[in-house]
Amino acid sequence: KELNIEIELAKHSDTSVQALLNQAQALEKVGVLSKDNIIVAQGQLATFDLQASSIKKLTPALLDYIVAEKGIGASTDEVRQLTNGLAQALNGQYASLTRTGFILSDQQKHLIETGTEAEKITTIVDILNSTYRDFNKNARDTAAGGMQALRNQFNSMKEEIGMELLPVVSDLANIFLNDVMPAIKPLIPIIGEFLTTSLRDVMDIIIPLIPSIMEL
Repeated sequence: KELNIEIELAKHSDTSVQALLNQAQALEKVGVLSKDNIIVAQGQLATFDLQASSIKKLTPALLDYIVAEKGIGASTDEVRQLTNGLAQALNGQYASLTRTGFILSDQQKHLIETGTEAEKITTIVDILNSTYRDFNKNARDTAAGGMQALRNQFNSMKEEIGMELLPVVSDLANIFLNDVMPAIKPLIPIIGEFLTTSLRDVMDIIIPLIPSIMEL
């Protein structure tokens, strides 16, 4: 998912991409949506050729909207669907907002239709905040929201631990392949012969005992 953002924001600086990833991590800690789903939302917004600063400004309000509409367990597909629907307004189609139940003033409609990117983003954020401000944050204070936040943090911790251990595992694999395996390889025939001989000796002892065992 992080790679998707990097691809969509290839025209921006690495600093901009990292800022969005940092935002996703920070927003996970104050709400109920996981970092991965937040990154999905940011990545979808990026497909509409928005500036990184616009994505960063719109994301918190978008998350409030998603939690309000789909709940604390919003799936990745639902996050993507709602983000795409909302992003239609960025192309001047304010009907995507009114169909959802938002009431827009004539001035807001005008800004969405003809405004600059910054004006559209500000207008849409204002519209979302008028109904859903802090919905994502407040959901975390519920029992179900607290459990969801705990799951999110646990999954993130597993990812971080995995990334920290990756170099260690890689080093161990290289040592095994480059040092241990070459050292063991000449011994394989000897080990095989030893096991074969040992097995034959064991069978020589067991086979004569089989008739006596069968009579028991």
